[in-house]
Amino acid sequence: MKISFDNIRAEISRKGWTIEQFCKELGISKNTFYSWEEKGDLPLSKCLKMSSMFHKSIDYLIDIDSLSAS
Repeated sequence: MKISFDNIRAEISRKGWTIEQFCKELGISKNTFYSWEEKGDLPLSKCLKMSSMFHKSIDYLIDIDSLSAS
């Protein structure tokens, strides 16, 4: 299952962060982020960290509703 990064990008924007700032907060490189986005893959540990950073559920962040509708 490929995940959607639309809500992750929306939350980054809501925080007023650039991708670079977000990646620094998450402890990853920009290349890693772009690779995850391209592949539609994301480690659970980073999903959990993002969930905490944004105060949002993992289901929301990976847009599970739109994926199940596909």
